[in-house]
This record gives sequence, structure tokens and C-alpha cells, in this order.
Amino acid sequence: MEINEIKKLLYKEKPMAELFYRSNFFKYYEAEIGNNLFIFRIPIEETEDFKDRYSAQLLIRWLYEFKEL
Repeated sequence: MEINEIKKLLYKEKPMAELFYRSNFFKYYEAEIGNNLFIFRIPIEETEDFKDRYSAQLLIRWLYEFKEL
């Protein structure tokens, strides 16, 4: 799937991304739409105001991995 297709899907479906892992340097969020899993890796210094759930469409710039389940 191309990045533009991913963006369209995230803006259309508006899934919530949930924090699933935290390291010393990054927070990892994941969002699922149907058979698609999106993983976002965000540098810890940029996540001061982030909660455990966040709108996935707002995390597009940190898209780290895309998987079809």
C-alpha cells in the first residue's frame, strides 16, 4: 500500500492509535483498520502531551511500519 493510500484510509476511517510499547527513546502506537495494522514510532521528546490513546490520522508523519494481517 502506498503512503497516499494509507493517508486516505486513516483520514476516512479515523481509527484511534493505542500506546503498546515505550522505550527510553520512543513511544510506539498501533492502530488497526480491518486487516491492516499501522505502527507509529514517535521520539520520546515529542510526546510530552501525548496520552495512551491518540487519533491515528494525527500520527501519520511518524508512520513506522504497515502490515496486512
